[in-house]
Amino acid sequence: MSQDHDTTSASQAQRSDAVRSVERIAVQARVLRVVAAFAALVVLVMVSVSATAAIDALVRFPALLRAAFLCVIVALVAIDVRKFLIPSLRFRPRPIESAQRIEKQRPELAGHLASAVDFELTGVSKTNELAAFAVRNLEERAKGMDFGRVRRWRPTVVRLLGAVACVALASVF
Repeated sequence: MSQDHDTTSASQAQRSDAVRSVERIAVQARVLRVVAAFAALVVLVMVSVSATAAIDALVRFPALLRAAFLCVIVALVAIDVRKFLIPSLRFRPRPIESAQRIEKQRPELAGHLASAVDFELTGVSKTNELAAFAVRNLEERAKGMDFGRVRRWRPTVVRLLGAVACVALASVF
């Protein structure tokens, strides 16, 4: 088993910089999606509980109405978990999918990046000279390019800051 891990690490070390960057982007895309889903869930819970508590403090609802509000909050949380959190946890973009997305945003790499990533990850570039040439050609084209700019950090950061603000406000009161 440790020998498999050693060969996997060795093969990852031999991969080109562009392919490693694409693999890293695929992992980071998953992390961004999961963090955004958790942050949105925290905001939903904090805002709905806080709003219900504030309205209840002003009006003093009967116990039956409080229970109804609690059921609505639980239903909203269940819907959020089912529609957003679980899919984000299941989201595992393959490097080839990330490469295709990068190609759409970087026309100078169109037709080269996804092919080279596929050749490199399947090992074809080690046995086929044309595939190895495609990987080398990609390295020349991608030299000095920052693939990190294709990720969208802002929506996740906004949701995370919203969640932190909700928790901070709730801890004050």
